[in-house]
Amino acid sequence: MDLYQEKSTIIPEDFRFEKDLQVGTKSIDVRYLHFLLGADPETRLPDAGNADYFSSETRKRVEIFQAKYVDRFFSADREDRDPPGLVGKKTRGGLNAFLAGGLPSPLELVKKA
Repeated sequence: MDLYQEKSTIIPEDFRFEKDLQVGTKSIDVRYLHFLLGADPETRLPDAGNADYFSSETRKRVEIFQAKYVDRFFSADREDRDPPGLVGKKTRGGLNAFLAGGLPSPLELVKKA
């Protein structure tokens, strides 16, 4: 089954990323991260495998997300950014902006009431 085509699994409207995510993390937050990364062809994982697990491949896609959206979500000061591939405070801000509609998405990700 293609994770990105799974119609029964969507991100709840009130969900926000609040925890750091990194390689080895296993949680529903990682599943939602995979959905968001899948909305952009450049950050979509070729095979999400275990959707709740933050793999080294997830890390690579997070790095692409960070690089692509750096001007929108990150300070120009490199010291103020999350380490590459870590979903920390700054990256969570970008992902949460994505959830709030701050970025265009080709997928219907947020459950509408």
